[in-house]
Amino acid sequence: LLENYGDVYYEAYYFMLGPSVYDRSLLEISAHSPVHLLITDPLGRKTGYDPISDTWWDEIPNAGYSISSIAGPDGTLLPESKILIIPQPIIGNYDLDVIGYDDGSYEINIFDTDSSGEITQTDFSGEVENGSVDDYPITVYEKLYLPLIVK
Repeated sequence: LLENYGDVYYEAYYFMLGPSVYDRSLLEISAHSPVHLLITDPLGRKTGYDPISDTWWDEIPNAGYSISSIAGPDGTLLPESKILIIPQPIIGNYDLDVIGYDDGSYEINIFDTDSSGEITQTDFSGEVENGSVDDYPITVYEKLYLPLIVK
């Protein structure tokens, strides 16, 4: 970090490979201001932030929600980016709440990675008001690969 960045950085992420290194399934959802994300998995567990009740949720195992922003050349902060990550999500229906903390437009990017590493991307956008909640269903499917047999 010292050599490449002059020892000036805002965040560093460290990753460790665990026992299930071969299962690369991942649900990653990113949002661009002025919203926060709160997701509920098929078992009713939540992860994310609800700005209406000022409540942080961290019930989904190994999942995480982060808020980051970078500064422009003049030192002003650029709009926040939010990322919600669920490694090895369980199969089923999830409920994504996109909760407004200001008025404006937002963009959501969903990356669903299966266990082999194949990524499916879905993008959508909308308008939000302070205190409004947009609800989006997300279904995580088990991907089945059948062998090709040629006689």
